[in-house]
Amino acid sequence: MPGPRPRPGPGPVTVAERGIFRLQQQLQQKEVQQEEQQLAVLLIAPLAAQ
Repeated sequence: MPGPRPRPGPGPVTVAERGIFRLQQQLQQKEVQQEEQQLAVLLIAPLAAQ
């Protein structure tokens, strides 16, 4: 076997595809962080109001 084989799938992943995939992952992480912050505010607000 000459060198490592590309992972299975429709052809090898291009640099552009890899970059887009990485950007999508970063966006998803940001969305999750925003949701967690909103949940934290919802949980803390009633405690602060008391």
